[in-house]
Amino acid sequence: MSEPIQSGEMIYTDENDIINRHYLSENELKILVMTEDPLTIPMNLKDGSTYSFKLSGIDYAGNSSESPEIKGIHYDISKPLFIITRPKKNYINVESITSYTLNEDIVSGTATWVRTGGKIRGFVATANRPQIMELIGNEMLEGDHKNILFTNSPQLNATTIYKLTLQGIDAAGNESLPASVDGIEFIPAISGNWFFQGSIMTVVWTFEPDEGVEDQSTGTFSQGIQMGTKISNQEFGRYTIDYTKNPWEMIWVMDKSGKQRFSIFEFRDNLHMKVLTKDRSKPKNWTDGEVMMYKYQ
Repeated sequence: MSEPIQSGEMIYTDENDIINRHYLSENELKILVMTEDPLTIPMNLKDGSTYSFKLSGIDYAGNSSESPEIKGIHYDISKPLFIITRPKKNYINVESITSYTLNEDIVSGTATWVRTGGKIRGFVATANRPQIMELIGNEMLEGDHKNILFTNSPQLNATTIYKLTLQGIDAAGNESLPASVDGIEFIPAISGNWFFQGSIMTVVWTFEPDEGVEDQSTGTFSQGIQMGTKISNQEFGRYTIDYTKNPWEMIWVMDKSGKQRFSIFEFRDNLHMKVLTKDRSKPKNWTDGEVMMYKYQ
């Protein structure tokens, strides 16, 4: 204000033309410069509504004045809310694929991955320090975000256990409470070709997980022999993985012969799979047969 006034009011009008008035009192009538002090009597505004605003007043000489109306003021005192639906607590997760719901747009946000257990292999430099990744673009919009890989993806290691935390700040400066999931065991995508270099030949396993199966636990499978740049003598079938067992168990059944094989396996790092396979019964442990190391290529 350019001078003290004897009376004045703040006028807020919402989208339904409902007017909310605040009559200025005491020091509010004498302020000549902008201030961030709270009003003597707080405004009764509705969270989530949009208002127009203007200020009117009368000075001690009886002159009245009214400010220009400011429109499109969104009143927001609610914290943003993240709900994480993937990864699941205390279970495996393929790569850093994440699903979450956000209740409103935010202007900044982070996804933080912290190692909480497991072995350290692969990206040793990032293994023990939090990886704080900034959210970008559509990742900060209200709504469902299903099975996404963040633009800023972390460097995660197979055999390592992580905690994921999502946080953000909306346009009004409200900061969300952290949403977290513990016990995430990272595994690489199993889809594609895995090669075992034997003394005589190179065996190739090819996996294609079923669509919509988030943990890749079922799908089609083939076994073949590498001949130059081609894969020949392929047998086709299906596989099923049980991640609740330790070591993990895989059963695969060939289409033509109906032959069933049993494997235990684990990822040694992001590119290598340790496997022990038997034809007629499940392996009891890692000493119950020949261990083979497959490499993803």
